[in-house]
Amino acid sequence: MINNSFTFLKKYPPVVIISGILAVFILSTMAIDLLNAIVNQYSFYFSESFLFSSFWWIFIPFVIFQQYFSKQYKSKFATFLLIIIPLFVHLFVYPAVVWLLSTVFYNHSFAYLQTLLYELESYSFILLIVYTLPFILLKKINQVQPTQNISNTLTFELPANKIKSSIPVSDGRKKQVIQTTDILYVMASSPYIHIHTGQKKYVHNQSLKSISLQLDGAIFIRIHKSYIVNIKAVSFYTSRLNGDYDITLINGTRLRLSRNYAARFRQNMETTHQVTA
Repeated sequence: MINNSFTFLKKYPPVVIISGILAVFILSTMAIDLLNAIVNQYSFYFSESFLFSSFWWIFIPFVIFQQYFSKQYKSKFATFLLIIIPLFVHLFVYPAVVWLLSTVFYNHSFAYLQTLLYELESYSFILLIVYTLPFILLKKINQVQPTQNISNTLTFELPANKIKSSIPVSDGRKKQVIQTTDILYVMASSPYIHIHTGQKKYVHNQSLKSISLQLDGAIFIRIHKSYIVNIKAVSFYTSRLNGDYDITLINGTRLRLSRNYAARFRQNMETTHQVTA
């Protein structure tokens, strides 16, 4: 539900949505005034109905105020102020607007105190709802947004870490390319790593973590904080009876398998080939 709300808000900004809702309320208020006039058989004055419906369109600038400052100030006290200030200002501005417009454009004016009492009686609960519920709901939805953006960013960036079939390395002054299928294991030796093939060892200016992102994770398995091994190069492994294991490669090299990585190693071994334990 929150995901759908986020998508909807991304297409239509909150101010636009709330303005549309308020426009509906304005028209509904005037329609109710007209209906009451017909039922009770008294005159309906469009200008007067529109004047008192100003209660609804006064929300627009204050909602914009809420949304703007909610992005600048995120503390609980700021949230409280962003609800209370627009609510009370609206409460006292509405009768002032009615008095001012009626004084300027009508033959008679509507008394400030009379309109204020009418507002408290008819609209106080509406003020509380409009300045509280949508504001809190939008804050909740906006809190989900960064998480979704991070997820989308990771999904977008993931293809950049493509599995490589070959890696350029230095061999003295010579630069050459080795096939990843020739790699038996990789050993950390800060600040470098040693890439071991069946024929040679290469010093490479990269971290163990960064090179692991370039290798096929189903074949090249982390077995220790200092080792990544080509699981297809494993000849057999034996238990040390303490949770750790010794791995022997096809060239006779023996490496330690830490208990922290043992479960995944055994799982990948079972799906790759059969070994003697």
